[in-house]
Amino acid sequence: MAEKTEKPEKREKSKDTSAGGADLSRKTMLIDKADGVMTITLNRPEKLNAFTMQMARDWFEVLDEADGDDDVRAIIVTGAGRGFCAGADLSSGGATFDPSHASEEAGG
Repeated sequence: MAEKTEKPEKREKSKDTSAGGADLSRKTMLIDKADGVMTITLNRPEKLNAFTMQMARDWFEVLDEADGDDDVRAIIVTGAGRGFCAGADLSSGGATFDPSHASEEAGG
């Protein structure tokens, strides 16, 4: 009889206890911190995690937080869904790199 192997437990999003339990996740990425490792998951799987101006803002905020947190010793970057990152999200056409459209794009 074959042994049944257990699947690893899914970890819930961690809370940053050094910031009073504040959720570190952003609109476009999920953040997990455990054992000195911060995992950043790009979270637009329906768009293959194509990068937007909002993601750039979120990215720099998260990196700034990691830089100021002495408990973070390593950072892993991954993507939700079937693709890591398709590159820049060009669906906005000429407004793709216009920062004033960042809040509009965050939802989709």
